[in-house]
Amino acid sequence: MPSHLTLLLDSSYRDHGLERGIVEEAGGTLVVCESPVWDEEHVLDQPLLPEAEVILVELAPITARVLQRASSCLLVARYGVGVDNVDVEAATAAGIWVANVPSYAADTVADHAMLLLLALARELRAYTQRLQVDRWRTADDPFVPVALQGRVLGLVGWGNIGKAVGRRAQAMGLEVWADDPYVASEEMVAAGIVSSDLLPLLERCDFLSLHCPLTTETRHIICKETLAVMRDGVIIVNTARGDLIDLVELVRAIDAGHVRGAGLDVFDQEPLPPGHVLRTHPSVIATPHMAYLSDSSVIALRTGVARNAAAVLRGLPPIHAVNAPAERRTGTNSP
Repeated sequence: MPSHLTLLLDSSYRDHGLERGIVEEAGGTLVVCESPVWDEEHVLDQPLLPEAEVILVELAPITARVLQRASSCLLVARYGVGVDNVDVEAATAAGIWVANVPSYAADTVADHAMLLLLALARELRAYTQRLQVDRWRTADDPFVPVALQGRVLGLVGWGNIGKAVGRRAQAMGLEVWADDPYVASEEMVAAGIVSSDLLPLLERCDFLSLHCPLTTETRHIICKETLAVMRDGVIIVNTARGDLIDLVELVRAIDAGHVRGAGLDVFDQEPLPPGHVLRTHPSVIATPHMAYLSDSSVIALRTGVARNAAAVLRGLPPIHAVNAPAERRTGTNSP
């Protein structure tokens, strides 16, 4: 049996040499599942699951049943910031650390959010499609780009990514409002941000960008009721979590002319099913959950995941824990 087994269930990367080197330096052995593991039953079927001291995961569900079978597990380390595919409560109760990699791609995601906002405001899709069919701009075009200066961008969530988006938006002349119950309003005001509760923000903004975690409270935070209070012509961007938006109601609001357009990098189903309306909707710019992706962010993410694993293999807490088990499981290197 491999010593200090680290089991990698799934990731977006073909080569795991970087992770392997960091894990082996800490005395561990990295084993990569032969094929991506996408659902609970496939995770439970992994023969090495009971022996794994560390589980590395991107999208596979780490449920209470999985954690119960992973009887040697000390840490679940996720590739990414959000941990909504991990039952953190069950892990904490079982004495298992859960760790993420915060901030590794804050600037990259902020760049992508602004890209989607700008592309929609400038009607980029419509105009590029004209050129592709050998047409040119005409005086009677039904679409006219929207200026940014003097308009309001509302941010739901003012963490690292929200702050990075806010700085970019301010530089472009937008007035920035933000709603975040975990940030003091004085901190926002000091950064030139208008601190607001959610409802007034939704009523006032011309552009909306979501940067909050997915919780029971934030699921479908953008729904029929909240869409109804927003201004006609609003542009909505989501690079956070797909289930923050009721996508059925969003499409209805776009088709009714209430919402001008949406830039979406995340969806309630991923991968987005073939033929889904969001793939080809003329008022939607959709990208395949790649807002985080850049040459530098990928290295930072993979390094961060492996360093969380290495710390626990050495008997230390993970570098970026999202929980604090009162009674932790112990491995052979634990103090």
